[in-house]
Amino acid sequence: MLNLSIYLIVLEFCLMFANVMLCIYFLIWKRTVFLKNDGLRFLIIFFVLFLMIGIVIMHYLIFSRSIPESKIAILLYCGELVFSFTLFLFFIQFMRAEEYGTQILETVIGFVEAWDPNLEGHTINVRNLTLLLYDELPLRYRIRLNPKRLSCAALLLDFGKLGVPYDIIIKRGKLEDGEKAILRQHPEIAARILNQIPSFEKIAEWIKYHHERVDGKGYYHFEGSEIPLESRILAVADTFSALTMERNYKSSLTYTEAIAELKLVAGKQLDAEIVEYFCQIPLRKIEESLGSVKKTMKFYLNENREVTYEEETRN
Repeated sequence: MLNLSIYLIVLEFCLMFANVMLCIYFLIWKRTVFLKNDGLRFLIIFFVLFLMIGIVIMHYLIFSRSIPESKIAILLYCGELVFSFTLFLFFIQFMRAEEYGTQILETVIGFVEAWDPNLEGHTINVRNLTLLLYDELPLRYRIRLNPKRLSCAALLLDFGKLGVPYDIIIKRGKLEDGEKAILRQHPEIAARILNQIPSFEKIAEWIKYHHERVDGKGYYHFEGSEIPLESRILAVADTFSALTMERNYKSSLTYTEAIAELKLVAGKQLDAEIVEYFCQIPLRKIEESLGSVKKTMKFYLNENREVTYEEETRN
């Protein structure tokens, strides 16, 4: 019985260690957008109370010797097993909620952009390029980043342009100084709106500064590392997408031309190190990403046309 007790206690400690590591991963490393969610607060409180109550009960049983050691070991092991299962299910739901949220956001953005020939999947393309760039970053950068939050920020990158007059957005040729001033407000507009949503403060900050230049000549005159890493990553992906996608006021550049343009502004407009990592993305992956965007936007455009046709028929 003593051997069984020791074996169960060792297993219980292993499960406890795994639970602690899982919590650390989600709360500190992963930094999920649901950090301020009431359910997560409940989980933390439950975890602490579980440990405290368990410690008190086990101390009482051990010192009172009212229950054999084998039964105490079984009780400890079963309790930790139940808690592990509960914790696992809880975090699975969290991950699904994040994934569903991103899919809903992409769908809404896709339907909106399907109407605009100047966008035509630009936002979704930026999201794809951002994640491709994330994969190329060294470990010291990846451990600082949450790819799901980065993806969410990329999808909301031009959200503030909804507050800019449409005639400025689609204008052919050079903008007037007043029009440029209005257009430059779109990161600030997005940040003000997103700051109202709990746990989106960081995403709002990244979007607000994604047009900053590393030489300090951007909207807010931040320089180099003063600009959030996420903003610098988004800026590179956004610039490449803007260069390679068609607009009614300009033609697109080829991959080679766009890469040359990125290298030209590296260290001035864009972070030179991030540009270097972006250039390491295989051309095949970039082409696959663009092909996926075109296929997705074709679906959204067809859906929009069907909705419009049904409304006209009904009227």
